[in-house]
Amino acid sequence: MSKTKKMSLNKTIALILAACLVIGLVMTGVVFFGKSGPASASTQLQFTFDGAADGIAPNGSNYNVSDLSSDEVLSAALAAASLDGNYTAADIRPYLVVKGVYPEDMAAQVMSYESLLNFTSSRELTVNRFFPTTYSITLYDSFDPSISGAQLKTLLTEIISAYRDYFAVRYANNLQDSVLMFDLSQYDYPQQLAIIQSQLEVLTGYAMEMYEVDPTFSFEGQGFNDIAVRFTNLINSDIDRMNASLTMNALTRNTTRLLIQYQYEIRNLNNQLEKKTNQLKMMDSLIDSYEKNEIIYLSTSDSLVKIDGNSSETYDSLVDVRKDVAEEITEINSNITTNTLKMSDLLKDSDAPADETQETGAEDSNEDESTHEVMTEAELKAATEAAAEQSKRQIAALEGNIDQLQTKRDTVIADFSKLLDAYNKREINDLTVAFFGLRYNAPKLLSGAFIKTGIKVAGPIFALGFMACMVLLIQDQRKKYKAAAK
Repeated sequence: MSKTKKMSLNKTIALILAACLVIGLVMTGVVFFGKSGPASASTQLQFTFDGAADGIAPNGSNYNVSDLSSDEVLSAALAAASLDGNYTAADIRPYLVVKGVYPEDMAAQVMSYESLLNFTSSRELTVNRFFPTTYSITLYDSFDPSISGAQLKTLLTEIISAYRDYFAVRYANNLQDSVLMFDLSQYDYPQQLAIIQSQLEVLTGYAMEMYEVDPTFSFEGQGFNDIAVRFTNLINSDIDRMNASLTMNALTRNTTRLLIQYQYEIRNLNNQLEKKTNQLKMMDSLIDSYEKNEIIYLSTSDSLVKIDGNSSETYDSLVDVRKDVAEEITEINSNITTNTLKMSDLLKDSDAPADETQETGAEDSNEDESTHEVMTEAELKAATEAAAEQSKRQIAALEGNIDQLQTKRDTVIADFSKLLDAYNKREINDLTVAFFGLRYNAPKLLSGAFIKTGIKVAGPIFALGFMACMVLLIQDQRKKYKAAAK
């Protein structure tokens, strides 16, 4: 074969390969840019606080990642990115996609089951509920294709930051304002103490719940159990002492109103007592007529099976219920007695007309007046004034004690709030609610996606050109072989 022919063959092969390469690149570009999606910014959000794997937030409630697309979060993010004048939360929401990151074998774990006949010592725990702790978040530019990549990334960053702030408020442990907001000046003294006691009992229960969640947590030398003890001391010392003084001295702002309240409570307790008493009689009748030690004999084809009934357990349950009802009756009677004594003390020290106090005891009205020393008008006036002055001093002291109690309560609440804030900062921060891997995705020639598309589209075209070149080379070699044979 001449040198000229050889050069011509090589040139042909080169042209074929070059043509295949050009055609492949053109086809790759058409396919890549024709089918490529919109540009997007993406990142990953990860939760690492205790309970995240179970879908439980630090405050014990179930958290929801869909809050990322709420108006509150998106509006705050647009304002922080200085884009609130261009877009609204409704414009952004359809193009914000949140997906949980699951293990590759998640489907196999969920669909697997354990046979009841499998008695092997090595058992695999199957999964029936799974809460992802990592989420893939993508924001597409379909709401405005002209937005720059930097702006899209900034907006996604601000969305995550706004959600983290929202999460820190929504799922943190805090004190409910509804528990603390009461205008005590609108209530009488017994109601004021009852309201404060109720507040302290709720706060004590909350502090103990937090202590059970994390018994080792402390801030500035005190833990949640210390807060609970301080609240309990206020109930057992200050409130109990003031309640005793209030009852003994019959202090009130409005005697008639307080009497009506006591009468209502006594009437309500009497209704409860009647119902509980009837229930106790029915329980006694049922227990007396109940038969124990029931035995059932079940006959089969070849044997007689003895089955012990559960009547003994049922009888014990009835006795326990009867005991509870009896204890409730005792408590109701105690409350009736307490309210009756309070009303008696109030009537004894009040200046109510005789027709209002007539129900407190007939013996008072029939008492022999000759046994009492007759007071002069001046002495009666002096005694009345002295009693009024004594009552004023007692009321002033009581109001001062209530003010001091509220001050003590507010001090403990302030320490409780500091402790909760410290706990929240430990559970919810940039490390426990973190985002990472922020990137901008857009169709580019120099990208992995373009190379993959090129391999799929240009690869087969270039392979066909290479096969054609191989055919030409084989034909050329056969010609050489025939020429050499002649």
